Amino acid sequence: MRCKWIVTSLGIPQYANIGADIINARPDLSGIRSMYVFLTSKCPLLSRTTFDAVQWKSLALSGITPIDYLYIRPHSGGTTPVTNVTSPDLRCNVGGSSTRAAATLTAQAGNLVVWTPSSLITKPGVWTIYLARVPDDLTAPTFDGSGQVWFKIAQGAFRIRGPILIPLDAEEPSPLVTPSLAPKPTVTLTPVPVLASISATIPKELPTADYLVRAEFIDLTDAAVRGGAKFFVACGQISVYSKGSGIPRPLVAIPDVYTAETPGILYNVSGSTPYMYPGPTIWPSWIAIPL
Repeated sequence: MRCKWIVTSLGIPQYANIGADIINARPDLSGIRSMYVFLTSKCPLLSRTTFDAVQWKSLALSGITPIDYLYIRPHSGGTTPVTNVTSPDLRCNVGGSSTRAAATLTAQAGNLVVWTPSSLITKPGVWTIYLARVPDDLTAPTFDGSGQVWFKIAQGAFRIRGPILIPLDAEEPSPLVTPSLAPKPTVTLTPVPVLASISATIPKELPTADYLVRAEFIDLTDAAVRGGAKFFVACGQISVYSKGSGIPRPLVAIPDVYTAETPGILYNVSGSTPYMYPGPTIWPSWIAIPL
């Protein structure tokens, strides 16, 4: 069934067909690299379950027509979320650490990479994009992503009512203030109904190498209880060409990056408690203080 919807951006109505068409919407003005769509239905309501499950179906450079699953490692998790934060499946989904994508995406530093889910996301939660450098003796298809190798390059919050705590080092930190002791300004995000894609700019400081790129959406609907957060994850393969020579940090292992009690994993999304992003801070904004 094809339905007519009104897509509204900044109060300007535009029209788009929902069906085989791709919805294009402008990035949110808050600066978070994500794609939001405001929808008003002009057809019978679709089943709610259409939007409840998430499977990452494409990884592509911005402006390039994506080919479904071409650069994404196959896994057997389907649209079932990972709920055990200590499970190896948290890394690349069920079996995804040991499989190979059909191809490896070639990109340059400064390119925008876009992850698109198989269905529009409506549940409240947070998304994150991680990279892991492939060891020099391996290639993107042969690396399993194990070890303390992952670093965060983008994150965003979606439909969270409380204020979002943004570490000072995620914006414009002073080299004289340690991230752990820095004051944390807050910003309240305006809830929007649909998350259509997530994206991140490949840092220009990133060295030339093969990388695994990981998409994560955490559904916080039931996260008020331990084990209630639902993780929808996938890994892709990317080869980056760059003049950068930066050293990504902080590095984390996946799993082990979260616990069931980590703030931001255990969270009552219906309340007004400030939300803290789980996991490491974003690189290259993270600053180490010389000893």
